[in-house]
Amino acid sequence: CLTLPLFNLPWLMKNTLPVKVTFYHVKDNSTKIQLICLKAQEAFQHEKRLLIAVPNIEAAHYIDALLWKFPEESFMPHVISDKPTMEWITITMQEQHNINQASRLLNLCTTPTALY
Repeated sequence: CLTLPLFNLPWLMKNTLPVKVTFYHVKDNSTKIQLICLKAQEAFQHEKRLLIAVPNIEAAHYIDALLWKFPEESFMPHVISDKPTMEWITITMQEQHNINQASRLLNLCTTPTALY
């Protein structure tokens, strides 16, 4: 069983509301891939910035390729970056900073990031 946490972050500034954490239990990689794409699409459609934290460059390229193919009739606009950006969906290995001022974090790393 794989677990994907999705965090709605009022970005951990002092005097903010509590962080909402949602864990998704998926049984296989196919379901995990589908969930990643759906959460990215949901964030984009609701105009919520999404930061996708990945453990390494290979994972970043894999998620990048997925989002260029999803949805089938189009693509999900996004960028891979470890530097500040204003892109709505950002894939990063940077675990120290909210580089796109996202209100949501999809952590695909095996450990919690330093962002929360």
